[in-house]
Amino acid sequence: MPIFVSLLSLFRLFAASLVAMSLLATLATGAHAELSLSGAWSRVTPPRAPGAGYVTIRSESDDRLISAHSSLAERVEIHSMTMKDGVMVMRPVVDGLAISAGEPVVLEPGGLHFMLIGLKTPLKAGDTVPVVLTFERAGAMAVDLAVQPMGTKTAPMPATMDMHREPVTITVHRISADGIGAAIGTIKIADGVNGPVLNPDLAGLAPGGHAFHIHENPACGPVERDGKMIAGLAAGGHFDPKGEMGNGEHVSGADHSMLHGQVSHADVVARHHPNGDGADGAMAHGSPEHGAMEHSGGDPEGAGHHTPAGDLAELTADEKGAARMPVAVNSLTFEQLAGRAIMIHAYPEDPADTTLPKGGGPRFACGVIPAR
Repeated sequence: MPIFVSLLSLFRLFAASLVAMSLLATLATGAHAELSLSGAWSRVTPPRAPGAGYVTIRSESDDRLISAHSSLAERVEIHSMTMKDGVMVMRPVVDGLAISAGEPVVLEPGGLHFMLIGLKTPLKAGDTVPVVLTFERAGAMAVDLAVQPMGTKTAPMPATMDMHREPVTITVHRISADGIGAAIGTIKIADGVNGPVLNPDLAGLAPGGHAFHIHENPACGPVERDGKMIAGLAAGGHFDPKGEMGNGEHVSGADHSMLHGQVSHADVVARHHPNGDGADGAMAHGSPEHGAMEHSGGDPEGAGHHTPAGDLAELTADEKGAARMPVAVNSLTFEQLAGRAIMIHAYPEDPADTTLPKGGGPRFACGVIPAR
């Protein structure tokens, strides 16, 4: 009898232990089950530039994001964007980011975002960035940011289209008022999950940023305007399916600069000469995409200005003048690109920098996208 009682007591103790462990496991995982992370992504970064991270946070109960860190960055900060006196201002979020029950918090370009400071290596399309987010209730949660091409504006969506369409490769040539010059490389256009992706393989550019546009006409030659030959003017205006740029006779700020002598051919040569002062100037003005998007609010012409769909994210060349970072085209379809021209300007496009010519300066290089 004592042996039976002893065995029964041991059985009851074992059962109670299992129940306790099950309860503890439920409590430990319940907070995570109440909070979910989705659509985590980042963008390609130029060398020595910070990165940005985005994600959507949903919670069934009130919580607070108190910190974030990544093994690929010296530190990760949570930043907010606010408009003040017509200027977008970025500030760190103090005291954590409040998460209200049932209300998703979306970190996205132009709003709340992570700042990846001191990246150990530039982010490339297709990479993933491991980030650990620490919440007051849910505790530490790991998420991978999927690195998207420069110019991506929304979280990547699951692929629902045929992703096996053959890429189109175009040859890009230098252009001038005298005509079309030597080839400087190629741009391969391929399908991406959110639209076409431009994959450049170019050389001979000035280091830093370059305004990058889709133009209306499949031509790259010069055209006479007000008694002067203007490089690449045969390409017409910036392509915009909404038709808000007129009939293709639009002359950009860059072309006005050339017409009125604000930017000379010598300026363009200096910027693209390997040993010229222009290259150093390009490095000073060549801002990373994160800076261009986050600090200016993502509107290259200022608040309320219509931006043509053909205005792409900046093309960025490295210190050797090579451009190989992909650029996403979220605003146009593959079919809309066909039969247009791709234009590279001599300078970056930053309305806040009064030392730069408007519209990215003169048209410097061009390629024609064949009709499909």
